[in-house]
Amino acid sequence: MNKTYTFSLTLLIILSSNNLVAEDWSRSSGNNEAHMYSQDTQIDPSNIQNLAKAFSFNTGHTIEALGVQSSPIFMEDKLIVNAIENISAINPENGNLIWQFNLGSLNEMNNPWAYFTVNRGIVFDELTSRVYRATNYGVLEIDGNSGELLHIYPDVDSSLAPIIHDNHLLIATADDGMVSFNLETKEKAWHTPFIKGGFRGRVWSGFSFDAESGLAFAVTGSSGGVQSLGRQEPNMQTSVIAVDAQSGEIKWTFQHIANDVWDLDLVGNPIILDLEIEEEDIRSVVVLSKTGEILLLNARTGDPVHPDSYQTISVPASDIPREKLSIFQKKFSMPEPFWGTVVDMEKDFSHLNEENLEYVKNKTRHAKSGLYLPPSLNYDVVLYGIHGGAEWFGGAIDFTAKNPSLVVPYNRDPWIIRAYHTDRISILIDRFVERMNSYFKEEPNSSQIKAAWVPWDHAEIEVMEQSEKIFSYVPFTPKDKSYLAECSSCHGISRRGYFEYEGEGDLLYPPLVGSTLGGKRSFVMDFDKVKSLHESVNIPYKINKDKHAEIFNYFDKYDTFLKKRGLISSRGFWQVLLDKDRNPASAPPWGGIAKIDLVTGKKIWDIPFGKRLNDQGKVIAIGDRVFGGIMTTASGLTFATGNPDGSAYAYNSSGEKVWEDILPFAGSAPPMSYSYKNCQYIVFVATGGRYLDYKENGDAIEVYKLDSCSSESPN
Repeated sequence: MNKTYTFSLTLLIILSSNNLVAEDWSRSSGNNEAHMYSQDTQIDPSNIQNLAKAFSFNTGHTIEALGVQSSPIFMEDKLIVNAIENISAINPENGNLIWQFNLGSLNEMNNPWAYFTVNRGIVFDELTSRVYRATNYGVLEIDGNSGELLHIYPDVDSSLAPIIHDNHLLIATADDGMVSFNLETKEKAWHTPFIKGGFRGRVWSGFSFDAESGLAFAVTGSSGGVQSLGRQEPNMQTSVIAVDAQSGEIKWTFQHIANDVWDLDLVGNPIILDLEIEEEDIRSVVVLSKTGEILLLNARTGDPVHPDSYQTISVPASDIPREKLSIFQKKFSMPEPFWGTVVDMEKDFSHLNEENLEYVKNKTRHAKSGLYLPPSLNYDVVLYGIHGGAEWFGGAIDFTAKNPSLVVPYNRDPWIIRAYHTDRISILIDRFVERMNSYFKEEPNSSQIKAAWVPWDHAEIEVMEQSEKIFSYVPFTPKDKSYLAECSSCHGISRRGYFEYEGEGDLLYPPLVGSTLGGKRSFVMDFDKVKSLHESVNIPYKINKDKHAEIFNYFDKYDTFLKKRGLISSRGFWQVLLDKDRNPASAPPWGGIAKIDLVTGKKIWDIPFGKRLNDQGKVIAIGDRVFGGIMTTASGLTFATGNPDGSAYAYNSSGEKVWEDILPFAGSAPPMSYSYKNCQYIVFVATGGRYLDYKENGDAIEVYKLDSCSSESPN
């Protein structure tokens, strides 16, 4: 072992004992154990009203669709800011630029997306003064003093901060498990895929390291689909995975949800700490879920820390043909969940006025809600959790009380999972269109289109608008003139429908392929119900009852034909459930912050987070969606940001709001803290939000300190 790194490891262990952390905030998660906790105490509840803007910094960030999702890090005498297109080192006292590394300089293809990906962290090696940043093609090693690119560790796709341990660089990848490189030789030391049953565990949200046990922890998401056809048990999706940092051996796994077709990923960096449970000291790992549950596991064994922390329950089976889901799932009760996934289809929408209630009822006319209710072709599933419970950046630990507690921001806006039939001919058309576009620079004529028709065997490609243009050249095209004249502009010539995807809204013109099959048949054939539905959303229904019957009969024959010849399959999508005013359909709060005692497992407090403003700036709801993050400090403060209202907040240890300020744009990453020349600084990353409700995106790093604090003399 390298002597320098041996000393580093020893120092790290010393600093980590008794849950202490190094001062420098050298990783975007606060430290390798992901505490998001600062020992700085200069700013406290008694003086926080004197917090004032110290300086602002603009990174040059331009890709508004993604935003900056990484907390800065602090290295000796520099604040390192990690944007998607660049990495900047700035003076921590005044924000003056020291150096900037442009990732676009690596781009030989001149494609602005070639090397850019959502990125949630960087890390600084205090011994070598090097900064490490993952990309979708490799990990960059940059000189922290000059900004010079020193090396690229190739062929790894990651969005998370790497981990430095014993002269090795550990990387959790988006689709290929965990990789280790030797920092001296630059060679790959080991590679451990996260794959079982032919399905990969995707690491996109959480990665941490415990120097005491030598284990690296990663949390995985689902495959992203509403079906698990062919998926075998057990697999590594929606799981916690512990890997030996020296050998790459998987020491244990713990799966939260089997056959996760709901997209209820584990989120946030696993949090590692010591807990005293029933007079026993237990090295523990805290993992958060979109279900609002807390997985508190023994870091060495993967067993739950609290006895009987969950029960195994039976859940409904899937009714999708050939689908096989687990009929058993885990339900956690210890520690106490901060939210759940089940939507009360009556109570949760009862606050709506008559017009909005009718709108929501139409949207949910085929919908059900229940614990682990599987997606179905016969009904839609409504649940909380797709963009919550736990917010994607995870929580923070408060060490200021006798027992360590978890502080976690969460979302509770309702979503719909819609499974639907699709026509494999339409899928072939989609594939054909992409191929056609690669051949023809100008819009081709009909003969060219017919000549180019060759089915592909590649993965499905969504090119709806273009596929509609050529659908008439393919067999089995609907020829009913009434449908083409009155319906196809919304539902498409191919009957594939049109809808807004996850995070964009809830506009829906349902797919009509397979509409005569299964439980939705009775609604589609009922003229009065279909007419009423169209009129409720201000769409005139010009088709008379007889013509409606003709269209239905044609659909029925067409669906029967597709089914008999095996040309029909199923797909699905997630969609936010909004009311007519484009607010979450459930009663507020739509987001909150909860604090849970990890020793007793009991919730200490639970408060709404942020506020919903209308276009005139009037508050219409307390508690709104959040995609930023939080940080705790040794002075008992919790700093939080990421709400569409664009504010930054501070709360005391009792959950009382003690400070608030407006940022130029909504917060987009967890805050961080550092101390420099006798002053404590609080940093907010404000680049706006990627999703619905976020009004404006931009580029701002906002840094605060006490107005009385001066670098000239101690405060």
